[in-house]
Amino acid sequence: MKTTLSNDELMVLAIYQQPTFAETKEEMLLALPFTEEDPEVFELLQDTIHKTESMSEEEYQALLPTLHDLKDLMNEEDSYE
Repeated sequence: MKTTLSNDELMVLAIYQQPTFAETKEEMLLALPFTEEDPEVFELLQDTIHKTESMSEEEYQALLPTLHDLKDLMNEEDSYE
């Protein structure tokens, strides 16, 4: 079954993106305790982790071009600030 992610959840994956999905999940799990003070961010990260639990490595690899594009957009926005 294909996992459908919101734009915000895709952004979370882009932020924590690693070469493999297992490494990306690990990064998100490691970051989770550091987001507890911001309920909105904590909930988004927690929801993304939960929603991607059944995602396969193949699905993740298929998302990589989108994640790269999102990272590029975030970097462009940072350069304007």
